[in-house]
Amino acid sequence: MELAELNVAANATQQTDLRVKNYYIDGIEALDEEDYDNAVRSFKKAIELDPANLEFQYYLGITYARMDRNKEALEIFESIVEREPVRFLKAFFDIAALYSKQKMYQQALEALGHAEEIDPKNARVFLEKGYAYNALKEYEQAIDSFNRARELDPKLTQTAYYNIGATSLAAEKFDRAADMFAKAAQINPKTRLAKAVVPYHLF
Repeated sequence: MELAELNVAANATQQTDLRVKNYYIDGIEALDEEDYDNAVRSFKKAIELDPANLEFQYYLGITYARMDRNKEALEIFESIVEREPVRFLKAFFDIAALYSKQKMYQQALEALGHAEEIDPKNARVFLEKGYAYNALKEYEQAIDSFNRARELDPKLTQTAYYNIGATSLAAEKFDRAADMFAKAAQINPKTRLAKAVVPYHLF
């Protein structure tokens, strides 16, 4: 191939890369503005030009999830984690959230279990597992999960104590609920969580 032909090919590639980038940026901006139809169009155009880019597909899945197009979102997320589960660990949380939204908590726990296998020290995994167990009324497992989240990330201590208190309240363990709400409030009395538990940790 002659130099002139190489330059033409290089310029064409650069133009395509620029178009892809612009479509992606347009999609992100539309998503942020909750203009989901335009976000879908932009991400699809980016995918057409670069079908191997899983990040574009991920954000199309996010958009579908925001639109309550749950089946389409799940198909995208599951396809992504099948191909690159480590890189797209975040997609497991999206899968779990979609299942939880449909009250399919066992499936949510399965997705979170896969995330735990990849990153067993990820505090968010256990926080989300706690919510799912709580919804299933498996209260002790929920509490264990919240405590594990707190152990892995001390910044989640107030959130964990609050959730343990709420779980204990649901389980009618009122003394434990009051104790945990009091602990949550003591960590930082100025937070929204602390203010929310004031009526409970006084009983």
